[in-house]
Amino acid sequence: YVSLGNYVSLGNNVNLGDRVSLGNYVSLGNDVNLGDRVSLCYGVNLGNNVIIPKGSDAVDLGVVEGHRRALFNVGGVAHISAWCGWFTLEEAKEHWKDHELTRAQMVMAETIARHKGWRTG
Repeated sequence: YVSLGNYVSLGNNVNLGDRVSLGNYVSLGNDVNLGDRVSLCYGVNLGNNVIIPKGSDAVDLGVVEGHRRALFNVGGVAHISAWCGWFTLEEAKEHWKDHELTRAQMVMAETIARHKGWRTG
């Protein structure tokens, strides 16, 4: 498990392995390959040709309650990427069930996923 702190800048053609956690305001260069279950924190700047494994068709859900989240298609199933990990949409709804604003964000994510034809469970 690797953790990179805040304001780190990584150059081009970097390969980050599995379960890497990137701190706030990290900048990744071009042609970066991210391993499985990489967490992206607030303000992470991704360069061109960044590869996120398994996930495709990313939708930035914005920052709610201080954390950025994104919606991804993983094999036809909606997944949420957040600072604390990867979740199916159903897992994410359970994980943030006590966070009112994030629950609203998950409703938005579910609406987008259904529109795209992705399964949510």
